Amino acid sequence: MKIFVEMDYLTTNRKSGKYKYRRRVPQELVATIGKREFSVSLRTSNAAEAARMYPEIHLECPI
Repeated sequence: MKIFVEMDYLTTNRKSGKYKYRRRVPQELVATIGKREFSVSLRTSNAAEAARMYPEIHLECPI
């Protein structure tokens, strides 16, 4: 049985299958933060491992 939990900002690389946290920076904050997106590789292709790491990365996001 598979359980699916939707996590915004979580994407996978099509070639490697590894998960990445990727979030767009709002236009009004781009000058302040200095980038257009916040992106961190989770370095895993395991969905359960990515789900476990997601909350910590999400809290670290400066946006």
